[in-house]
Amino acid sequence: MKIFISYRRSDDPSGAGRHYDHRDARFGKGNVFLDVDSDMPLGVDFRAHIAKRNADSDIVLAVIEPNWLRLIQEKADDPRDFVRLELEKDPLGNRKPLWGSSLRYSSFLSRDF
Repeated sequence: MKIFISYRRSDDPSGAGRHYDHRDARFGKGNVFLDVDSDMPLGVDFRAHIAKRNADSDIVLAVIEPNWLRLIQEKADDPRDFVRLELEKDPLGNRKPLWGSSLRYSSFLSRDF
């Protein structure tokens, strides 16, 4: 299973990092994508690389932290809002499972996922 982790850098990014660590250990190197901890090659087009990894994933995990809803509402019409674009659909137009999670508001990480 390939997992794409979507999060807001302007919110609390530590939750995304913990999700990455947990899922990377569970599903293996190369199967979990988080832009700062994954295989982001130097010198490539950031947008194209993010779009490709999103398209190649089986599921998108949205890390929802305290300011997430407010920020997504504020940026609703911003065509440069990566998080909104990541969550709407992948670049090929395919819908895929979307799982929202917040470590701050949950007492455990699922052992299955």
